[in-house]
Amino acid sequence: MLRSLVGSEMCIRDRSATCWFFGLELHVSQQVPIGLIHSSYGGSAVEDWMSAEVLGDGGSATACPGAVTSSMGLPTQQYNGQIRPLLNTTIKGVVWYQGESNAGQDALYSCRFGQMMADWRARWHAGTGGGTDSNFPFGLVQIGPHQASTPGRGSDSGSNATFAIRMGQTDDFGYAPNSAWPRTFMATAFDLANPVGTKCFAGCVHIFNKQAVGHRLAVAARRSVYAEDVVGAGPVVLSALPSNDTHQTVTIRYELGGSKGIQLRGGYGFEVCYLPLNASQSWPCPDSSWVNATIIGSSADTVVVTSQHGPPPGSGNIIAGVRYGFDDMPSIFYGTGPAV
Repeated sequence: MLRSLVGSEMCIRDRSATCWFFGLELHVSQQVPIGLIHSSYGGSAVEDWMSAEVLGDGGSATACPGAVTSSMGLPTQQYNGQIRPLLNTTIKGVVWYQGESNAGQDALYSCRFGQMMADWRARWHAGTGGGTDSNFPFGLVQIGPHQASTPGRGSDSGSNATFAIRMGQTDDFGYAPNSAWPRTFMATAFDLANPVGTKCFAGCVHIFNKQAVGHRLAVAARRSVYAEDVVGAGPVVLSALPSNDTHQTVTIRYELGGSKGIQLRGGYGFEVCYLPLNASQSWPCPDSSWVNATIIGSSADTVVVTSQHGPPPGSGNIIAGVRYGFDDMPSIFYGTGPAV
C-alpha cells in the first residue's frame, strides 16, 4: 500500500524550507504540480558546485583565474555528487542560495558563478535531449547579514566583504535580472535579520524567516519566468543627481518595477561621500569619506538625502557619491514583501 507523504514531517523535515515555500507559492499561483529537487551542502563554496572542466585549477589558463576557495566541502565535489547524477532529469529552472563562503569576492565570484550557470544549462539541455531549456532560469538569494549582530555598519572590513559578494552575485549590477544575466531573478535577504533574543546559528548566517525568502523568490519568478503582473523586486536606481548648485543634497530616482511607489520603512541605510570640488581623487570615494545620510524628502519614485551632520570641515567639499545597502545589515524587516 502507498500513502501520501505530501506535507508530512517525513517528507520535508530534512529539506530546504526556502525551497518548500518557493514551490508551494508557485503551485498555488500557477495551479500546476511543482516538483522540488533539493541539493545542498552547508558551508560550501561556488567552486564545490562547478565541474572540473570549467573550474580547472584556478591558474592563468582557466576562464576565471584566481584562488580556489577553501570551504567545508571540496572543489567540484558537490557537482559530482549532487548535480551530475541529475543531468538526465528534465527541469524548469534552478534556485541558488549560496555565497557566504565566498565573502569578499566580487569579480571572481561573478566570473565563476556565470561560468557555472552556463555549464549547468548546457549539460542539462544535452543530458535531457533538449527537454530542459538551454537557457533555463536561475533564481538566486542575495545573502543576508553575515558579519554584524545589530543593524549598522559594523567593521569596514566586514561590510566590505559582504557588499563585495552581494555585488558578485549579480555581476556587479546589484539586481537581477540584468543585461549580463537576463535569465536570472533575485530575492534579497539583507534586511531579514533574526529577531533580537533568538538563538542565532553560525553567526546569523542562517535566516529563520525562510517564508520571506521563499516568497520573495516566488514573486520574482512569477514576474520574470511566468510573466505575471506582480511586484517581483524592489526599486532599481535610474539616476542620482545633485539637487542644487551647492551639491549638498542628492535626489535618487527609481524605476519601480510595477509597484505603486516607494514605501520608506526607516531612514537608515543611505550614505554619502564628500570630496573637495577640485580634488584629484575621483570615484570611487575612499572608505574614510563616507558618512551616514539623512532622508529629507521623498515621493513615489524619488528619495532626497543629505549628510546627517553637514559637510566636513574644509572649503568646497561637495557630495560626490551616494550608496545604499552597503552595510552588512543595513536594515531590519520582519515581513515577507520585497525589500525596499
